[in-house]
Amino acid sequence: MATSYFLSNHFYELAGILDIGYLLWLAYDLVAIASLILIHKLLKLPLSVACKYVLLGLSLNSVLFISMHIDRFVLLNDTHWWLWTVYSLMVNVFDLMMVAALILNRDFLLILRAKKQIKHFLFKRFQKLPN
Repeated sequence: MATSYFLSNHFYELAGILDIGYLLWLAYDLVAIASLILIHKLLKLPLSVACKYVLLGLSLNSVLFISMHIDRFVLLNDTHWWLWTVYSLMVNVFDLMMVAALILNRDFLLILRAKKQIKHFLFKRFQKLPN
């Protein structure tokens, strides 16, 4: 993750002549997601808790980047509204979550546990449905 951010900062400066900020950050996150998945598939490694949190954080950041790009550059909105506040807050929260996950390598937000319980609940529910 640190390597990704370090390299992206330098490429961002090289691409400074283009005004594509959010799309560039989206591209960095998508490349990081693809790289993590590819490395795990090639090396046949199981996804650790930290890796799952990083993939989740990068995915959520990507949604925010594409939302802001559409708002600012497609819809040409220049008036502050709730999406901008959500973007500003959540990008930083997701980044902190990823850093904490890399340090702790624990399901500290209980996201994976909740996912497992939801899957179990839905599996039980669909098994009870009559044919």
